[in-house]
Amino acid sequence: MPVGRHSRNLRGRREALGVSTRQMATGLGIDLGELLALEDGAAADDRLGFYAAWLSRLEATTAGRRQQLFQRAIEGVRFS
Repeated sequence: MPVGRHSRNLRGRREALGVSTRQMATGLGIDLGELLALEDGAAADDRLGFYAAWLSRLEATTAGRRQQLFQRAIEGVRFS
């Protein structure tokens, strides 16, 4: 089953965007352990909502802008 924008599969949505766990954690300003907990569903609903909202924002932006954000995350800069 394909992973869509409104899927509850947060890991699948991140992977479909082509962003690594480290880039995503850096971009969100959270540690890697928290990101992995979010993707496993082992986090509070408000944190899951935070992550899902960011995935939606990234999915809605242009591919070029996403690549800029992901590259900046490699350099240690949070998503804006």
